[in-house]
Amino acid sequence: MKILIYMILLGFSMRSAYSQQVAGVSSASIVSKSESPVLKQLEEKDFISEQDFERDLSSAYNDIMHKLQKGSLNPKIASKQFKTTLMQGLREKYGFEGDFSTFAIKYPDKAIDIMAAQIKINPSADIYFSRGYAYYSNSDYLNAIADYTSALKLDPRHNDGWTQKMRGTAYLENGELDKAIADFNHVIESKSKKSGFAYSERAEAYVKEKQFALAAADLEAFFTSDAYPNHKINVAKSKTCMELVNNNVMVNGCRDKIFFTKTPARSYFRIIANNSEEGE
Repeated sequence: MKILIYMILLGFSMRSAYSQQVAGVSSASIVSKSESPVLKQLEEKDFISEQDFERDLSSAYNDIMHKLQKGSLNPKIASKQFKTTLMQGLREKYGFEGDFSTFAIKYPDKAIDIMAAQIKINPSADIYFSRGYAYYSNSDYLNAIADYTSALKLDPRHNDGWTQKMRGTAYLENGELDKAIADFNHVIESKSKKSGFAYSERAEAYVKEKQFALAAADLEAFFTSDAYPNHKINVAKSKTCMELVNNNVMVNGCRDKIFFTKTPARSYFRIIANNSEEGE
């Protein structure tokens, strides 16, 4: 789950940002112990304690709010400055090495706290989306849905449809199939560049509803879309394809029945960013 959180926090040129989301930074790579005396002393401990973090978070927040009240900053700049100042302090005081993305891998709950403070400073669709993805990655689908909804209220076409696609994904994970399908429908009908992903996930929802013909049609559309190549590789091996094959519904792009008798169906990442899943 922590790898998935990293996906959301790389910055926002969507997906230059959020469809170039991340995966694959190990916790060992976050901090260089040989260069950090603090970590050598606290090798088996959480080197940023909850108490220290709350104190530093409160201090940075109060400082930026004071500047806002004086009128020396606008809210958008204040939100960015708050995070930058806080992260700089964490690096200097605790030997933390890395950016906010690597911080979020090791401390997902603290990252959510930072984004909550940013929302208080300057509510924006970008920050709601980021926090929503953090909740989603922690399997907290109700809070994820709430934050995606807040983002969409501020910007109905946020991230070229990706935010609505992600809300549909959260509904799907939460078992709310009708609402998931409605969100996927909207992304597909809007002719968004993210339509390919919406097709693959609507197919999953249709399979759950035993509507195999509709699922097959969606997967045919998905496999001819411009979705990430490795996403297609993973979907081809997915449980969605396996369910169709096992019900004698063949789809060009899915692996065949012989494959699934020898190889367990794979769960696939819903967002492929760095080609971390290998092909055959």
